[in-house]
Amino acid sequence: MKMLYSLIAICMCFTLCLGQPSNQFTSPEFKIPFGPELVIIDGKPTAYYELYITNRATDSLLLQKLAILDASGASEFISWNEKELRSRYSIAKQTHQPKRSILAPGSSAIVYIELEFKPTPAMQIVHHLDYQLIKKAGAEAGSARSTITKVASAPPLVLGAPLASGTWAAIYEPSWERGHRRVIYTVGGKDYIPGRFAIDFIRLDATGQYAKGDSDSIRNWYGYNNDVIAVADGVVASSLDTFQESPTVSAHPKFPAGKATGNYISLDIGNNHLVFYEHLKPGSIKVKAGQKVKKGEIIASLGFTGQTTGPHLHFHVANQNAPLGAEGLPYAFENFILLGRYTDIGKLGSEPWIPLPNTDQANKKRERPAPNTVIVFKP
Repeated sequence: MKMLYSLIAICMCFTLCLGQPSNQFTSPEFKIPFGPELVIIDGKPTAYYELYITNRATDSLLLQKLAILDASGASEFISWNEKELRSRYSIAKQTHQPKRSILAPGSSAIVYIELEFKPTPAMQIVHHLDYQLIKKAGAEAGSARSTITKVASAPPLVLGAPLASGTWAAIYEPSWERGHRRVIYTVGGKDYIPGRFAIDFIRLDATGQYAKGDSDSIRNWYGYNNDVIAVADGVVASSLDTFQESPTVSAHPKFPAGKATGNYISLDIGNNHLVFYEHLKPGSIKVKAGQKVKKGEIIASLGFTGQTTGPHLHFHVANQNAPLGAEGLPYAFENFILLGRYTDIGKLGSEPWIPLPNTDQANKKRERPAPNTVIVFKP
């Protein structure tokens, strides 16, 4: 009988414990949906990727510091305080972003990371987050660490020139809130960043002007109607040539995101790598789906179609034959001359770029142009 009472007491205690609400805090969840892979920029191995941080707690989190370390945790590559972190993160599925790095219960923050390594990179990294758990009774400090992430060590894809002779500004900047790097497209219920490594190429003259005379006329832009070139041997996966052009920049209609590409070509160069050329001139596309092309072959002309503010070539590489529903992949160019860069992109078209120190020209091989640099492609 005594044993029976003991069993009943244990069962009652177990039942009561199950009925009590849990006070245990669930650590933030870390996820990297795609990447990271390395590419050389300004001579440095660099990885672009996104870290999703999801708050699984019933209270809000204030993200205070994020550090990226080698797999052992002994060596820190970089760290960002709350202000620095806020400049490179957004809340998933929200158009309004809070002024502080506060993550509500059940929501996810997307941290856009561009990480430079030393010439010999550690191929495995971890992410360490310091935060405050915001409760009614006050804030509690905490920290969490992700599992080990492996950085892909395969050599980056190396391509030929997408454009012929001329001086070209390679326009992109990872920190731009609405730049290609941070624009997420949802296709078939899944999120993609096709422009993770996209570059917009605008042709310039020696003084940094992009047009001769009236810049409202697209025919006065130096890049307009320039030859667009196959960067590798491949097969044309798809093309679109249904967009028309406005003869002036000011009369160009506004297009929604689904029509951002304008006229385009996608070139399948193998190994799940597809090259996209966008904003092409109407009637200039010289190839069709299924056609084989050779590296260096002229395939179209630079134009002014789709979602754009002036004639330029949008160029990116992705893992599927979908302009918007695919993940952007890293790539480098075989050979180009670096002339200089714009530290203030607002001066593009009105002032010359800042030349390299001592006016030297740098011959770059198997690299990706750095943000807002001015280059000449070598044959």
